[in-house]
Amino acid sequence: MTLERYARHSLIDWFDQEAVRRERLIVVGAGAVGNEVIKNLALLGVGEIHVFDRDAIEVHNLTRSVLFREGDIGQPKAICAATRARELDPSVHITPYVGDFWATLSLAAVRTATAVFSCVDNFEARIRLNRLCALAGTPLINVGIDSRFAVVEQFSFNRASRRPCYECGLPPAAYATVAKRYSCGGLKRVAAAERRIPTTIITSSAAASLAVSVHLRSLADGLDTSSWRYFQDTFTGHATRTEIRANHECPGCSDLLDERVVVAACRRIGATWRGIGADCGIGPIVLSDPALTEVRCRQCGVDDTGTMLLHRADRYDETLAVCPHCNERAREIRVRERFSCEELLRDYAGYDLPGKFIVTRLDEAIQLVVELEGDEHGRGEGHSEDSRSHAESGSDGPA
Repeated sequence: MTLERYARHSLIDWFDQEAVRRERLIVVGAGAVGNEVIKNLALLGVGEIHVFDRDAIEVHNLTRSVLFREGDIGQPKAICAATRARELDPSVHITPYVGDFWATLSLAAVRTATAVFSCVDNFEARIRLNRLCALAGTPLINVGIDSRFAVVEQFSFNRASRRPCYECGLPPAAYATVAKRYSCGGLKRVAAAERRIPTTIITSSAAASLAVSVHLRSLADGLDTSSWRYFQDTFTGHATRTEIRANHECPGCSDLLDERVVVAACRRIGATWRGIGADCGIGPIVLSDPALTEVRCRQCGVDDTGTMLLHRADRYDETLAVCPHCNERAREIRVRERFSCEELLRDYAGYDLPGKFIVTRLDEAIQLVVELEGDEHGRGEGHSEDSRSHAESGSDGPA
């Protein structure tokens, strides 16, 4: 890195190039908005950028993605975006991760980041990323666009106290949109429609510039204790800034305590969990991902629970309700996400806890967050197929 490269930055009274160089930022989503955010961060001289995306480049991405070329079609977005951004400034360390961020982005990595940019295109992914950042105490900048409007939301999470989160301001219609992708039993719908949001580079570049600017000002001014929503009409230039108020019944953060302990542990239920759980008297255990606890046919009576016990429900679709033994849609499927420690040790010893993490309480004041290490293998021959969750598929617009 040369001083001459950033000489114009040094003329800005509030801009601290060294502080920017120390930044370790995570960008989830490398599409239209993500491209622009990555480009801006690279040109600013950010120290580290970690890019997460599961998708491959399609031809329609080329009109809205400055870091992609026609020869990149079919290649992973994360890798291509990182490669081109390195060309903008070789001194910036940019690392791509290909895959669903729910599987590739660890809670530990979020905790060590300066901030996380959410550049995904659907409510479910935003909800999950919001939960990770709230648990980790890492600031989140959420970006959304449509053909005309840009929305940037700033959530100044930290490890000392709760802050209003993304779900605090989320309307019921958003949850209805997410629910359309799943059956009432938590299984994926076979033919869930995906709504594509039409947009142009004008809207995505405006949204990304605003998002990075909001983050830069937080570095200069110090983290705000409030959460804010910035709304911009890219046609008229009109913009508003409103505070996001805490919702004390929020499904995303109402269960969080100010003091949280984050650790990692083996997902296999056994002696380790007996030592952590029963002896310490921890509270109810809440899984990050709902799990199957019963798969039984009401028609022929065959019980297939053992081969799928504690598998993530979202790894299956609604065809699971059809019994392969009698070909009737008669399977009774039960899904749970809350257990007592004693129940897990008694009924599920030897199985793997599913999902990304669990949340429980050590006492009334301290919350324990356990990131589950290793792959989900279950027990015996019943490991579920390696199907990807829908956390980064579909589009729900700028909310």
